[in-house]
Parts: sequence; C-alpha cells; structure tokens
Amino acid sequence: MADTNQHIYPRSILNLFGLAAQKQLIDSTPTSTPLRPFNMETVMGKVSEFRIRDLSEEYKHLASVFIGLTNHLAQMPILEKALITALSKIIKENNIKSTYQEIITELIRIGVLYVYNYHKKDAQLRYHTPDLYLWGLNLRRGGPGAYQDLIKKKLKR
Repeated sequence: MADTNQHIYPRSILNLFGLAAQKQLIDSTPTSTPLRPFNMETVMGKVSEFRIRDLSEEYKHLASVFIGLTNHLAQMPILEKALITALSKIIKENNIKSTYQEIITELIRIGVLYVYNYHKKDAQLRYHTPDLYLWGLNLRRGGPGAYQDLIKKKLKR
C-alpha cells in the first residue's frame, strides 16, 4: 500500500478497507467475522485505479503518461530500453514537452517508479512500480525473476 518513497496514503487505505468490507457483505451473510484477506486482495485493483486517478488529478501534466503506460506496456519490471521506447511514443503521441528522462525522474520522485535492484551479472537496468500503481496502470508483474533465483540458490546449498 506504499509508494516507492514508503508513503502510505490514507485515502488508499480507507478505500482498501471500505471496498473489501462491501465485498465481504455482498459475498456472505453479515456476521462479526473479521475482514478476510481474500476480500482485500480482490479489491486491490480498484484501489490502484483510484490511486492512479488521484495522481492524474494531482499531476495533470502526467495524466497522458499514465494512460500511455497503460497502452504501451504490459508488465513490470521493465528494461530501461523498453521504458524509454514506450515513453518516447507517449511523448510523440501527446506532444509532451518533457524528455523521457525528465518523466522517469519525476515518476521516481513521486513514487510511481523505482530502479529494480535485482540484477544478474548480465542484467540491464530495469524499473518497477509498487502494487499500489501496478493494477491501476493495467500492468502485470513479470516473474518469477529474483524470487526463483533465490530459491534455486537455497536449494543448491
């Protein structure tokens, strides 16, 4: 629920709990059962969409970038070269005055992107986005990546 700067947005937390509670009430008979994690997971996409909408309103100059990322990317993490290609298309399509590097820098500053620190020896620079934005941008997490490599190392011991 945090962005890359470890900021947690109260509105997103309230949306998560509120939507999950509504889903639980619809899916089951009202009881004093605690909120189920499953219901929180199923509404995370909607919470993410709300957060992207909020960002689009707060940073109006990036609204077309958010839409463009949705249209030009499929998953995260992404190689720097692929991100630059997508941003270059977005800039051209929307007559944006900023460069791709300025956009990347701003997305990092506001917590939407971060440099993905997992690297194999031959890996290129990659970027990732937190789950808080992933689903709202209609992106999927590519995997299993680092997790699978870590498991393989543990099994070799």
